[in-house]
Amino acid sequence: CVGRVADCKILPNGDFQTCGDCHFYASCSEGYIYVRPCPVSLVFDSIAQRCLYTSSTCIHKPPIIGRR
Repeated sequence: CVGRVADCKILPNGDFQTCGDCHFYASCSEGYIYVRPCPVSLVFDSIAQRCLYTSSTCIHKPPIIGRR
């Protein structure tokens, strides 16, 4: 996973899984990191290199709505 500027210093340009939250991904460009959100209800999949409804590379727990 990518989560720090230092990670992008050693990686090629491209999109990568962020550490901790499947609803975001990190774009590395020329050594800089840009954390980007997926559209609502989508999660990032590292194999497909895009946001999808389900991800085979990021296991997440969907939010529980309406429970107290």
